[in-house]
Amino acid sequence: MKFNKESIEGRATQLRNRLTKEKSILVILDDIWGRLDLVEVGIPFGDDHKGCKLVVTSRDLNVLNCEMNIQKAFRIDVLHQEDSWKLFEKMAGLCEHLHTLTEARNQFFNLINDLRASSLLLERERGRVRMHDVVRDVAKSIASRFHPTYSMKKYSEVKQWPTIDQLQKFHQIILPWSYINELPEKLECPELRLLLLHNIGDNLKVSDEFFSGMRALTVLDLYGMMLTPSPAPSLSFLTNLQTLILAGCELEDISIVLELKSLEILSLERSVIIQLPEEIGQLSNLRMLNLTNCSRLRFIPANLISSLTCLEELYMGNCFIQWDVKRSKDESNNASLEELSNLSHLKTLDIMIQDSSVWPRDLHVFAKLERYNIFIGDMWKWSLEWAGGASESSRTLKLAESKSTSILSDYGFNLLLKSAEDLCLAQLQRARGVLYELNMEGFPQLMHLCIEDSSELECIVNSIGCFYPYPALPNLETLALQNLFNLEEICHGPIPIQSFSKLKFIQVVPNLRELILNGRDVTMLWNSQFNHRPIYTVKDLRLRCFHNESEIFPHSFLQRFINLEKLMVTCSSFTEIFSSGSFDLGHSETTMKLKKLVLVELHNLEFICGDNSDMQFAV
Repeated sequence: MKFNKESIEGRATQLRNRLTKEKSILVILDDIWGRLDLVEVGIPFGDDHKGCKLVVTSRDLNVLNCEMNIQKAFRIDVLHQEDSWKLFEKMAGLCEHLHTLTEARNQFFNLINDLRASSLLLERERGRVRMHDVVRDVAKSIASRFHPTYSMKKYSEVKQWPTIDQLQKFHQIILPWSYINELPEKLECPELRLLLLHNIGDNLKVSDEFFSGMRALTVLDLYGMMLTPSPAPSLSFLTNLQTLILAGCELEDISIVLELKSLEILSLERSVIIQLPEEIGQLSNLRMLNLTNCSRLRFIPANLISSLTCLEELYMGNCFIQWDVKRSKDESNNASLEELSNLSHLKTLDIMIQDSSVWPRDLHVFAKLERYNIFIGDMWKWSLEWAGGASESSRTLKLAESKSTSILSDYGFNLLLKSAEDLCLAQLQRARGVLYELNMEGFPQLMHLCIEDSSELECIVNSIGCFYPYPALPNLETLALQNLFNLEEICHGPIPIQSFSKLKFIQVVPNLRELILNGRDVTMLWNSQFNHRPIYTVKDLRLRCFHNESEIFPHSFLQRFINLEKLMVTCSSFTEIFSSGSFDLGHSETTMKLKKLVLVELHNLEFICGDNSDMQFAV
């Protein structure tokens, strides 16, 4: 139910009225911390509603007995070891028998969805989830039985560390987003497998021997550390390390990573670093390299990227690399984007390319990408806060075309166009239309399309000359058109009926003079911005294919077009066009500037204007 009252009393009354309508109903009050006045909240009970039963949960028995005066208490005991291990496996999300990072990620999202369905994870804003604190405490308790863990809550202040005896037993140390006063000279943790230290205070110095007592470590995750001029020499002892994350750290020379032969994941996200050492190219087992938001990074040595032949995921969003052009005669020691062609296992790519002239030609590797965020041109801003921060499957492509070079004809770029889900095109130089000039198949995967700042564009879909055109944008949900000064129409020529079948929102360009819509489009647009804002520039509107006999001419929709001069209605089942009271929208002016009305193949038409129609035309 929805509450339409703002006051507590009003909402309580609304809730009480709704509950009393049910002959029998169960109300669950979860995780009560103190006395709750049921009358004040609006929950009827006892003689007020004998069919209303209450279940109240709390971690404090005194709250139930003394504050809520419950009739009967049921204690939920700790799980047996076998059952607790099953729950731990489910919560931990173990990914066994997986060969690629993509498989692991897909398994992760499946587990998240399973936990959502089991109510073990709660929904948050923007598609995020959180774990109920009771579930989290239980999961941590179960996990600690099998993997002894030292951890603290977020934003805690770490003043002292566990004793030497305690440290030697830990398998995991987890201090997320903490204020760490200082690090010990050395952590003697022979059983430690995972070390996560996220420091949000001043960057911390790490002593030379800090890592020497944790040689079994497989995952090291550091944030907010001062690792200059180079990381601690004892880092080289971590020969079993598979994941190294140095995020938000100050870095200079990190060539010591060469000693970490087992490394599969290397992340320097948000760290301060200017140049990558060529030694990274010798990490033959590396599967992920994350340089997202390393905004000061400028130089990557030549042949470093092409040497990482096992790489599956490469993140370079918000990095401003000075790429070499392999076709150039100038000799350079910088990496070129042509090196991507050597990465036959690459499945995920995030990259910003400010200068479109360095775009690599005819790369077949783009056909294998399953997830990508590729921004070409200097007008785009990186919107993802963290690597992989898009959805579980996202393919975003943005292009600001350059006058000096045409990427649109490149084979590799067309592979991306074919698979893109989110596409932004700007400053198009030689295109009069988008479909079917750029993609003959009608962009079958595309869900979001934005076109802007392209003065030569005359239409979006041009089907003239296409004998058997594919449906145009069959999966498109949003369409945004901005600053297209010569755009005359969205569709030029006939298009298949499945075209635009999933469109939910359209933002119309200010200079659009002609608009062609069918019945399905108008129904969809009724709930979009058209229903809220007047349209000033469209003077020629064509409505077609309203085949449902129960459909009424869209008067309310029509009045949004303030300066409409020509209206054409074709192939529809309307019985009348302007009916009585059809323009009662709360506007004081119902006079339209319509000069020409064209009606074609309206076989059921009885009236153009009803007898009592208040419609006026300024002819």
